[in-house]
Amino acid sequence: MQVNPTKQPQRLGAILETAISNLPMAAKSKPVTCPQCKKSKPPTLFDICGTCFRRQQLASMPEADREWAIAQVIPPLFALARLEHLPAKLVEKIRALPESKGLLFWGHAGRGKSYALAAVAREFILQGYVVARTSYEMLCLHLRDSLKAKSAETELSIIKPYLQADK
Repeated sequence: MQVNPTKQPQRLGAILETAISNLPMAAKSKPVTCPQCKKSKPPTLFDICGTCFRRQQLASMPEADREWAIAQVIPPLFALARLEHLPAKLVEKIRALPESKGLLFWGHAGRGKSYALAAVAREFILQGYVVARTSYEMLCLHLRDSLKAKSAETELSIIKPYLQADK
C-alpha cells in the first residue's frame, strides 16, 4: 500500500478535531487552574501549565543537559552567574517583582548589568519559564534590517519571540 504524503496532515488534523470535539464544552472555553502552581491557564489537553511542565522536565534532566538548555539563552561569559552572587537587596527586589512587571538595568559599562541579567535568566529558566534575551543594539539592528526591500522578516516576526517569552 502506498501512502500519499499530502493526505497525512489531513488525517492528523481530523484525528485532532475529533479529540477536541469530544472534550467537554467547559474544557474548551473556560480557563482552568494548574494543580501545581494554582495559576489560571488557558484550557489544554494537559493538566498542568507549560511553566510547571518545563520545570518538571528540567528537574528530571541530567545536569549536563540542564546546563545545555541554559546555555541556549546565557552566553558562555556569564555561565557561572547566580543570584546568590548578587547584592542581597537586588535579589530581594527581583524576587518581589510582580509577574506583570519587567526588568530594566542601566548604568555605565562594566558594572555587572549583563551578569545580573544572566543570573536572573538562569533562575527563571530553572523555574520553568521561557526566557528571551537580546541587547538593545542587536534588536535595533535586526529591526532596521527588516525594513530592507528584500527582507523576509517583519518587525512583528522579530519582536514576537520576546512577546511570547514568559520572562
